[in-house]
Amino acid sequence: MPIVVLLASLLTAGQHVPPRLTAPNPPPVEQSPERFLTFEPGAIDCGGVAVAPVRLEMPYSAIGFAYAGAQPLPTDASYRVRFAIDADGRAVDIAADGDAPPPWVNTSDIMPALAAWRFATDAPHAGCHVAFVIHAYPVDEAPPVAAMRYVALPHVSRSADYALFNRGAPPAANCNEEPRPGELIRVWPDFETIPQPPGTRSFAMIGYDIAKDGKPKNVHVVASDGNRDLDRKSVAAIRRSRFTGGARTGCRYEFHRIPITPLAAPPGLEAAALRPADSDCAGVGDWTHLGLQTFPETFRKRSIEGWAIVQFDVAPWGETGNFKVLAAEPAEAFGKQAIETIRRSTKPRSKRGYTGCVDKVAFKMTKVGSDETID
Repeated sequence: MPIVVLLASLLTAGQHVPPRLTAPNPPPVEQSPERFLTFEPGAIDCGGVAVAPVRLEMPYSAIGFAYAGAQPLPTDASYRVRFAIDADGRAVDIAADGDAPPPWVNTSDIMPALAAWRFATDAPHAGCHVAFVIHAYPVDEAPPVAAMRYVALPHVSRSADYALFNRGAPPAANCNEEPRPGELIRVWPDFETIPQPPGTRSFAMIGYDIAKDGKPKNVHVVASDGNRDLDRKSVAAIRRSRFTGGARTGCRYEFHRIPITPLAAPPGLEAAALRPADSDCAGVGDWTHLGLQTFPETFRKRSIEGWAIVQFDVAPWGETGNFKVLAAEPAEAFGKQAIETIRRSTKPRSKRGYTGCVDKVAFKMTKVGSDETID
């Protein structure tokens, strides 16, 4: 009995009870500033009419660097675009509609991707709007299919490629363990026989195991954009390839397809049709120098042609200024690039200069991905 009383008294008197030991708070985990960015198109509204594309091209994903102090991305972040649909079912008059996201969010492929969409023909619409919802993931949490598409298609940042390539890989995969399998025979699809609409790209990520004799087995499509010809011929190419290094599991290889021809610009107006009534530009003469003859880079990557009509003045010494874009197709980027071309170009010297001059800059490609001719 005395022992029980003694224990009770110790428990009651807090000053006699040893303090409870608690685990120290773990140090904060330092997260990488890299974010994997995807852009998901929402519903399309054309002046109160809901419209759906016949063919939709997803914008390229991107890697953003949200360093400390960088403007944060709102939880409901989106990138709004306005456009029209012409009688051929093409998206035209494409322009940003609203504030831009933080600078570390690369939205540069959204408008080029939209230019490659197709809608029903003979059903033109004006006043269309679409919002692309922006998702930002830690790289190791990127959606597997989007991650594989990013690795397979052309992009700038390579820092996260290894982590993205392995998103969704089988847990027991040993294909990347050293020494890695060597290539005895690498067979490629005959890309020229695989159709691909202009302005678009597609990929196929092929999964396979390797038998002891170096022959691929269990060859299958892990993820793709849905180009069935590319899927089928990529599988066939892997089946005909041969490797060294013995049996392996969880191997993957990606193929991508680019279009054969550029996406031609929408039909355009002639510059004279937009010349202002008070133009004082007669006799200005031909260009003596053309500068910065390059495409808008993000449209060049998708091999999309365009044009713009620009109004400008010419100083007596031949320098141009006072620019105004009168029309640009299929997107505002061609107008901005046309201004830069004319800004760096010169006309012949004159006694008084000229006002209200109008010219058309046509961005044309001689082959896919080139940057060769501007008229």
